[in-house]
Amino acid sequence: MVFLLSAGAFIISFLSMFIGSLMASSYSSVYFSSLTHVYPFFLGSFLATVVGVRQTSDLVKQFDRMWDLRQNLLVFAAGLLVLVLLTFFVKFTYLFAYLFGFLLASLAAVTMILAARVLHEKTPEIQEPRIITFLADTSYAVYLFHWPFYIIFSQLMSNLPAVILTIIFSYFFAILSFYIIEPLIAGKSNPLIRKISRLPHIKPISAAGAGILTLITLIIIAVAPQVGAFETDLMVNGFKQAQTNIGQTKTLAEQAELSRLGISEGTSLIGDSVALRANTALQEALPEANINAQVSRTTKQANDIMLNNSQNKALLKTVVIATGVNNPEGYKNDLDSIVNNLPKGHHLILVTPYEGDKSKDTYTSVEQYAAYARELAEKNPYVSIADWNKVAKEHPEIWAGTDQVHFGNDGNMIEEGAKLYAETIAAAVKAAQELPVKSK
Repeated sequence: MVFLLSAGAFIISFLSMFIGSLMASSYSSVYFSSLTHVYPFFLGSFLATVVGVRQTSDLVKQFDRMWDLRQNLLVFAAGLLVLVLLTFFVKFTYLFAYLFGFLLASLAAVTMILAARVLHEKTPEIQEPRIITFLADTSYAVYLFHWPFYIIFSQLMSNLPAVILTIIFSYFFAILSFYIIEPLIAGKSNPLIRKISRLPHIKPISAAGAGILTLITLIIIAVAPQVGAFETDLMVNGFKQAQTNIGQTKTLAEQAELSRLGISEGTSLIGDSVALRANTALQEALPEANINAQVSRTTKQANDIMLNNSQNKALLKTVVIATGVNNPEGYKNDLDSIVNNLPKGHHLILVTPYEGDKSKDTYTSVEQYAAYARELAEKNPYVSIADWNKVAKEHPEIWAGTDQVHFGNDGNMIEEGAKLYAETIAAAVKAAQELPVKSK
């Protein structure tokens, strides 16, 4: 029964990931979905039914007879090699990762588990090294703890010390969880718990510590905002943007009738969360602009919006595309599509994106995006640049304590970053008034 349930759940979850990744506008929706990302767990339970947990299954005994020690180690090494290759050559931003990458990683892990199980039977006289046992005991807890710690520390310091502190704290809490808290909850004991229990006054100290932590937790729950400052800022700017756009709709329709090509004077800005963060400053710098910015927007999505606005006679003469930090790997095709699909009578301004964290997979692609945007501006007279990438690098003060994409860690720095961003785009829009539009 477990075998059949595991197999069925695996198929449903994997197909959800496979189909969802082909249809999703952002891979985040399938990566963070429990339904689509849970299938490796079912693959593990599927393996447990055929390999055995406490008892040695016939399958393991069969492989034990078939493989000699060298073959056993080669099978394990093959699984490890697949994982290493996937680590270095398949990024989370690749479609391949969601179609086949996670599946290959899971199958490689299953292969290694099977090989390790057979190796255990083949070497009964060899005691497992304690470090291997320790890593096996704590690995899942480290997996659970590492990400929140890394997010916290990476906001406070550079990448290397953040990683070091993340490892230290993750293993500390993993040890606390696996060797102390979980056995106590299950009513079990072990040598570590017995040693701790013999310490003087350990029970009142533990009770007081648990009470203090519980009190701190309750206080944080009570006073913590339901929505973080960053999300609130984006939401407020989104409302302001919507309010402004409603008032512009009638004006745009009236102006379009006056133009031979149905093109109204003005600026249409299509951007991502960086532009949304600077919404107020953009409205002050470009009061007549139609600003359409949204969290996680890609250049491909911006292209679709530009075409839709053009069909509805809502695309103004100067078109500003302020995207590039989300899914930048296909930058060449995305930017070529924007330039090719730009309707006649319009001038295009490409805002070069900025990613300040060199440890991120997208850093190189963002830099290549910016370089290619500049190249397109040199080749096409109806394309120009608002070089946010260059301006951002000249102002390190606005990036302290941030994710290195969204400027400002407090009100003053957010305002300063938004002002720089808006001024960069406004200067490009002003210069574009003297530049040609697309004629063919």
